[in-house]
Amino acid sequence: MAEQDIPSNADRRATAQGILAMCRDVRADVARIEREAEALLASLENGHEDAVKVPVQRPAQPSQHLREHRPGRPKKLAADPDLRAFVDARFNRMTFDQIADDVAQNFPPERQVKRSAIHDWYRRVYKRKYQSDPG
Repeated sequence: MAEQDIPSNADRRATAQGILAMCRDVRADVARIEREAEALLASLENGHEDAVKVPVQRPAQPSQHLREHRPGRPKKLAADPDLRAFVDARFNRMTFDQIADDVAQNFPPERQVKRSAIHDWYRRVYKRKYQSDPG
């Protein structure tokens, strides 16, 4: 063995002192953990003296977007506010066929909707309206 591989007495003492210091730290940690464990056991045996102070919270209501979410492309009436307002204004005084004819006269072909789309929109919107407000 070469002489540089053998640690000196001073190095061995420093290493031993470091190990002893770590042992003291571990003993202190174990004693602290034991004290905390005894305190927890005592509190479990004694029970809870105070009432729970955190109120129970109701789960958050889903947003309007989540309630109305539909996969795929939105309906023309849902995506076009002008067309939707035009159709909604006529629900109480015209039939679905008359509304479809009126839409065909006032909107370009790419924005027009047929009778079935108007009927579906009516059922979807007014069914929700009357379910939420029965009066």
